[in-house]
Amino acid sequence: MNAEQKPFFPQCRRQTGLARGELLGLPGRSGARLRILCGRVLVTQTGVAEDFDLAAGAVLLLPVTGKLVVEALDDAEMEISSPRSWWRSGV
Repeated sequence: MNAEQKPFFPQCRRQTGLARGELLGLPGRSGARLRILCGRVLVTQTGVAEDFDLAAGAVLLLPVTGKLVVEALDDAEMEISSPRSWWRSGV
């Protein structure tokens, strides 16, 4: 593969919005990403002492295992992207 070629990894993307104060639970999955499109959220992960305060433009790689809770600190839009196999597993 030369420097101009990039590997192709099929991705699925799902966009979702949360109103201020709403919660969203997500399972940890290898290769998945949470990208904040607008607003601000607080992400809590099982087994991690600190929470993540994320604003528009931030990207968080989801853990391989465990669960996450996303709380909207403001009205927020986010995108969850992951390999296609993630969506076929029933999430």
